[in-house]
Amino acid sequence: MTYVLDACALIALLNEEEGKDEIDDLFNQAKAGKITLCISIINLLEVYYGFIGADGPDRANEILAPIDETPLRIIDTISQSVYREAARFKSMYKGSKSQSALSLADAIG
Repeated sequence: MTYVLDACALIALLNEEEGKDEIDDLFNQAKAGKITLCISIINLLEVYYGFIGADGPDRANEILAPIDETPLRIIDTISQSVYREAARFKSMYKGSKSQSALSLADAIG
């Protein structure tokens, strides 16, 4: 089975926030070869950007360094069908007063 993380899931893990235990369990399952764990490069960019803004680039590099040692597969290509479908999702879930907008990164990832 394959799981695709969004930026919020990775941030929860790195900041040890609510949901961290569930994400940590997914990483353990991936390490054991039971599942495949992925994240799009766009979501990873969102995480990195957030940490740079909050802590500066050196600290952001330090925070994200352990991710390189995990079985997390980074999806760094976007096919024409994926970017078109992501655009369609993004346009459908623009948000409103009662509903949050879908981020572009989440539409892709």
